[in-house]
Amino acid sequence: MKKILSAVVVGLLLLNGCTKVKLTDLKVLTPAGAPAIALIPLMIENSEDEVVVVDGTDVISAELVKGDYDAIVAPVNLGLTLAIKGNSDYILYGVLTWGNLYVVANEGATLDQAGDMALFGQAAVPQKIWNTVKSSLGSVRNEVYYNAVADVQLQLLTKAMDIGLMAEPALSATIAKAKTQGITLSIVADVQESWKTATGLDNYPQAGLFIKKDATKEVKNSVKARFIEIQEFLASMNSNPDSIVSSVEEVGAQRLGIASAAIIKTAWDRMNVEAVLAKDAKDEIQAFMDLFGMSDISEYIDK
Repeated sequence: MKKILSAVVVGLLLLNGCTKVKLTDLKVLTPAGAPAIALIPLMIENSEDEVVVVDGTDVISAELVKGDYDAIVAPVNLGLTLAIKGNSDYILYGVLTWGNLYVVANEGATLDQAGDMALFGQAAVPQKIWNTVKSSLGSVRNEVYYNAVADVQLQLLTKAMDIGLMAEPALSATIAKAKTQGITLSIVADVQESWKTATGLDNYPQAGLFIKKDATKEVKNSVKARFIEIQEFLASMNSNPDSIVSSVEEVGAQRLGIASAAIIKTAWDRMNVEAVLAKDAKDEIQAFMDLFGMSDISEYIDK
């Protein structure tokens, strides 16, 4: 895939019909996985932007405090919490990924049956979301929390448990691996649909793009242009599923921190990767941050 500026982005190069808007190369930090996939337009061969991909959130947290990057992709709750507490000068520009939690079960297993259920993310986003929706799903399961989604996968593949909470794309990888072992796993609940029932909102934000609140005009113009590119790239992925594989392979699954392009293609519709300006998703962001006791986040959203 070659990086082609759209007519909309080209339009950003003109101000009042004559004056060029100055753009600059960006230094961006992102966690591996779905957030990194959203940044593929900034990572392809002829891009001049520097995108650093890291595992986990330790580096992300430290850099939100240090302020060495033009933009940082971070969990929305992490970035906003640091900003609200006065520990970070970054504000939320846009949301890149949304909720992607699902309940997966072995044949015949349901949430309304007695028994254990494997979950991950205790005292973090997955548990907070699960606690919001489990009653509407009629769950009577005893909840057993593990350190990571990979641990839930192990419980399901070894048949130690017959039902669990997982996130995409790990979910699709688990279903595929189970099939090779003669185990049939299937999705029995879409947590996002239950969130919509509970809150009236379509989804909840996960990873967001943060920029410095005192960023230069050139950086802000560049972020605006790149965000439009990201939106168009994701739209093309949605309209042409085959492009998912070629786009991922151009950058490389290893660099993106994913298992394979094929798994991403399988999981794509359930991964909920969509670039939305934060100012256009205030209700969704606020409802999500209410789970963390953050009652007013408007000051920390880019206008």
